[in-house]
Amino acid sequence: MFDVFCDTYGEEKSIEMCMAQNMRAPLTVRVNPLKASREDLINKWREANKFAIKPTEYSPLGITFTSDKNVDQKK
Repeated sequence: MFDVFCDTYGEEKSIEMCMAQNMRAPLTVRVNPLKASREDLINKWREANKFAIKPTEYSPLGITFTSDKNVDQKK
């Protein structure tokens, strides 16, 4: 498969694409606007859980977790 990428994109771009596939994607969630605003939820999570989060770039309802902290921990 790597040979096909190299033939199509060149070796440097192929290595870059393969490395990107090995990276963990960020966790992104969508806010239910009937229950809370994105800004309110971001503030609540930052204060209560100290999560490193930010609004998504394109969706007005999305929140992206920017750290590797396990969001499922109950501490």
